[in-house]
Amino acid sequence: MEKIKISDKLVRDEILEMQGNVVISASAGTGKTHIIIERILRDIEKNNNYKTYAAITFTRKAAKEIKDRIGLSIGNGFIGTNDNFIIQEIIQPFIRDAYGDEYNKKLTPNYSNKRASNSYDELLEIIKCSEEGYICKYSEPKKNFGFELALNILKKSNVSRRYLRSKYLRIYIDEYQDCDKDMHNLFIYLSCILEIPLFIVGDVKQSIYEWRGGYPKVFLLKKCA
Repeated sequence: MEKIKISDKLVRDEILEMQGNVVISASAGTGKTHIIIERILRDIEKNNNYKTYAAITFTRKAAKEIKDRIGLSIGNGFIGTNDNFIIQEIIQPFIRDAYGDEYNKKLTPNYSNKRASNSYDELLEIIKCSEEGYICKYSEPKKNFGFELALNILKKSNVSRRYLRSKYLRIYIDEYQDCDKDMHNLFIYLSCILEIPLFIVGDVKQSIYEWRGGYPKVFLLKKCA
């Protein structure tokens, strides 16, 4: 991935035109969200095929801000949180293909500590056996079951890989310094294996989620895992 800094006085148009994977490192108040929105609008304008985009954030408030600022250009693109992206675009539509007909049900996130477990197989069994199809969490806060499940589904389900590869021209991720290792593994898989370009912005100095697995050092990595 090419890593650039807004503060380097790089011509703005050059940032907006860069191809492949792009990582924007910038301090607070330098317009990181604005550059994501500008790049989405530029890519939509230049796109001449059926592919669309995904803009992924950490909070619903940030997702709403992006939606409001993109306006009518949203089209059929995805704008939402990290969790909503993996549930709507990977887990819900393809868990049956990856794990069998017993998982053919409406899934429901359930992050209560009462159903938490440190066993991947146990959490998978909860999805299968609970009428609500609960997607629960690991007892260890620094592990992310949802993203681990989504990645395993992609590895097992050929149709899920074909779907994402054919749908997305680029994926934009805000506040990347707060991604945990499981999130990073999934996004790198999308980039390196499915060859979907990423446009990432963040600042390691602004990381606020290390207590629950946020791993700001992943923001500094330049190569595929």
